[in-house]
Amino acid sequence: PRVGWALDPGQALLAGWNPVELELLPALPRHIYLNDARDGRLLPPGEGTLDLFALGEALAAAEYGHFLSVALVN
Repeated sequence: PRVGWALDPGQALLAGWNPVELELLPALPRHIYLNDARDGRLLPPGEGTLDLFALGEALAAAEYGHFLSVALVN
């Protein structure tokens, strides 16, 4: 399909959802904005509570082959 959706792990955390739980999604995202979150704020990767290692393992297990980009929000 030409249209897909993007996963923002930082926003997912802020919404109370663990973005590592990819199996709960109806389909894998076409794009992932790699950011983090803590205390109600979006942060650069590694500065929040997102388990980046677990997210990487979940993406590898799901054979994710699309795009990752770093979203830096000030």
